[in-house]
Amino acid sequence: MIKNYLKIILRNLFKHQLFTFVNILGLALGLSAFLLINAFIRFERSYDRFHDDYEQILRVTSDQIVDGTIINRDAMSFHPSGRMFVKEVPEIEQYTTSYKFDQLVFRKGDDEVFENKVLAADNHFLEIFNYPLVRGDITSALTEPNSLVITASKAKSYFGDENPIGKTIHILSGYDRSFKVTGIIDDPPANTHYSFEILMSLGSIKHLLDRDAWSNFNYYTYIRVSKGTQIDQLEKKIEPLAKQYIGEQTSL
Repeated sequence: MIKNYLKIILRNLFKHQLFTFVNILGLALGLSAFLLINAFIRFERSYDRFHDDYEQILRVTSDQIVDGTIINRDAMSFHPSGRMFVKEVPEIEQYTTSYKFDQLVFRKGDDEVFENKVLAADNHFLEIFNYPLVRGDITSALTEPNSLVITASKAKSYFGDENPIGKTIHILSGYDRSFKVTGIIDDPPANTHYSFEILMSLGSIKHLLDRDAWSNFNYYTYIRVSKGTQIDQLEKKIEPLAKQYIGEQTSL
């Protein structure tokens, strides 16, 4: 019985070839579109979920308020923010502060290399975010000024097959000095919102930290809160702190 049904179906398919082609093509295109859309959505939803406790990691943002109206909303904050939060709010367990450069000029032999993915970060960065070091000590890699943690691909680019730990890279762009490589990290995956290839120790930009303090929100602050923390309740605790440390015109 089933064999006869199959014969009838095949005869009809070959008898109406154009109709068959259009239907099969439509089915193939529909399935392809579904699979592509599904893959895209899965990728977008996977962003930063490779971090441990990703649901407890939050980014601090800043609102500029003039006469009770928000005139600017920014993803950046003040560099003392994280330290203040840990001190003042029990639910906040840890913080990390980083600064994103637009571009820095590195020296590679006799050539100048323009690097566009450089962050200055404190030592907590590698503790909050799960970027395990291939080489180096996670507790001290970004502690000293003039230190660099670079990705494996950058290590290959600058040093080839040599062990780069302890070697130096000269940075121009207002620094004109050598920075010591203290750690090698795997290249961050594509599904991260905060991409980088080189981490400079935050202590290397002390001149910017001292200048900005609570006057300029040029830094990215991430906090890790304890499990079960209610974000709406946390925001209520942060609002009066912003007014205390910054004033009425800006809110964190």
